[in-house]
Amino acid sequence: FPLNNSRLVNELINRLKVEPSYVPCGYEETIFTILQKKMEILTPTKRLIEYIEQNIYNKILSRVLKNENRKDLDDFKWGMDILDFMNLNQNFQFQPGVFLDLLKPLQHRAYSISSSLNVHKNHVHLTVSSVRWASDTRTYNGVCSTFLADEFFSNSKVGIFFIPNKLFRLPENSNKDIIMVGPGTGIAPFRAFLQERKHQNARGKNWLFFGDQTRKHDFIYENELCELKQLGILNRLDLAFSRDNVNKNYVQHEMYLARKELFNWIDKGAYFYICGDANNMAKDVDSMLHKIIQEELKTSYDKAKDYIKNLKDLYSDDVVEDKWIDFLVKEKSLIYSKEHILDKKGYTVYDHLFMHFYFIKNKQHFNEITKYVHNQEFLYETIENQIKLVKADLRNLKSFFKIVEKIRQTTT
Repeated sequence: FPLNNSRLVNELINRLKVEPSYVPCGYEETIFTILQKKMEILTPTKRLIEYIEQNIYNKILSRVLKNENRKDLDDFKWGMDILDFMNLNQNFQFQPGVFLDLLKPLQHRAYSISSSLNVHKNHVHLTVSSVRWASDTRTYNGVCSTFLADEFFSNSKVGIFFIPNKLFRLPENSNKDIIMVGPGTGIAPFRAFLQERKHQNARGKNWLFFGDQTRKHDFIYENELCELKQLGILNRLDLAFSRDNVNKNYVQHEMYLARKELFNWIDKGAYFYICGDANNMAKDVDSMLHKIIQEELKTSYDKAKDYIKNLKDLYSDDVVEDKWIDFLVKEKSLIYSKEHILDKKGYTVYDHLFMHFYFIKNKQHFNEITKYVHNQEFLYETIENQIKLVKADLRNLKSFFKIVEKIRQTTT
């Protein structure tokens, strides 16, 4: 649970033309505390964007919203934050209470653990890349990554919780070989895997595909990985640094270069893992894996697809959490369209299900969730449409859909 950047908080307060100690009507805390601890102040909601468009004159923004083209809107707001939208017309005055109602609650950020608890007792390592960018007039910081990098010190405390992932873990049989594809910070769980395999004295072989932009600046854990390779724990390390050569080379290209050995490992029962960017890398890796299987088996794409399906437990990815977060972002941006039914605070059915799926203990009964959702006065026929939106992305969260179906059965 991060805190928002204090500099950005102060810039927003200055834009609202109030003092940091100001307590908005209906709130018990100062506006500084609310903006720093309670609200998402980086990414604008669709409702905020629509409110601004209705109250200022911006021909381009009006055209984008009128066309209802998501790509055009994404292109328009690329690199912009809430303050940028507020400053599209610096003469327009926001009422603090109205402004706060247009924001969404500050969300937690999820990170994969990059250490073995058996190796590092009572410690948890995270692998975090600071998100920063700049425009001609301003600099920007990612919420949680720069909070950890710039404002979180050794004696600081931060709220955390654990989300178990039973679908993404080492095989119970330590003699099994594993193949790991984790470019960038996607290496996080695989660093933990390798530490654990060393601790286990596992006989299974380990193969890692890693990459990033440049070897000089982005080869994280280089010394550690090289040592593991020298010790024979990391049997093979294939690297792809896209900016170090004219033809950009990514991990999926390294997979193809090693396709025969890669297929042999898989065909003999090696477990295959992917972790990282769900939008691009994971799709590219998955597509390349299908291509390799198809070529090595000299078969059709459909049969290669069936082959991978038959691997079942041997093919795991840790991009589900990324996909779920991506869906929430998408859902938040569509939250005020006519297709979705909201409660009084602007949350959809899936927002509530998400919160309860993670924050209510698994052993508690469905009736507590059902009772809570009942109190929100939702129109439940919209659940059917929302399920269709997310089923493809959340294929591994079967228990989640069991909860959804149970609620549907007890509320319709």
